[in-house]
Amino acid sequence: TKILPISYLLIILAIFFNYQFFSGLQEIIIFSYLMIISKYFYDLSNTKNLNFLLIMILYLNLIFWTKTEGLVYMLIFLLLINFKSTILNKDKIIFSSVMLLLIIFKTSIYNFYGLNLNAQPLYNLEYIKDLGFDVLLLKIKYISIWFAYYSLNNIFFISGLFFILYSNFDKKFYNENIKLLNLYIFLIVSFIFSAYILRDQDIIYSIRTTMDRLVMTSSGFLVYITLANLDKIINKKLK
Repeated sequence: TKILPISYLLIILAIFFNYQFFSGLQEIIIFSYLMIISKYFYDLSNTKNLNFLLIMILYLNLIFWTKTEGLVYMLIFLLLINFKSTILNKDKIIFSSVMLLLIIFKTSIYNFYGLNLNAQPLYNLEYIKDLGFDVLLLKIKYISIWFAYYSLNNIFFISGLFFILYSNFDKKFYNENIKLLNLYIFLIVSFIFSAYILRDQDIIYSIRTTMDRLVMTSSGFLVYITLANLDKIINKKLK
């Protein structure tokens, strides 16, 4: 009997429930949206359904309006969709055009009403320009240590990384989805490192107050694809 991936998710949520992430933070909303997006992204490998792309656009737009870093996820998925071979070129153009229009629309609305797209102006060109090499190395050191710590303490992120590594070395499970997951991880890690390197704020304070949420949020996209493929592995082992 096929074990549904959703059953794995419910078990994992019950075991590793953390009130901190379910206490009303915006990050859990983005995590949930990314988890839903991952299902439709995975299904695009099996069918060329334009409705799946439209649903992804809807949730990405919600992420964009929920928090500033939603722009990063929109740009990441612009790349992922355009690298996905199962999607027709005309559909890629539609997806990319709509996403760019949504970005322009929000930017125009904020500019019209005099709102700041970045609610926490922690980045400025002067600080970035004057960033010394020794400070850069120190920041990379702290970011690496704390990123490893928060990744190992996040069951969704670390299990996703483990599965991706496993699939990279097993020809039976290595496919285009895994290639794109590799790209997703690379882009997310690059974003996290860049965000803290370029931030004009005490590095330890900045990391301790936000990095765990960034790691948790980004892990949402790994949940469904990991569980769906884990289901395949288990069912093959049981046969």
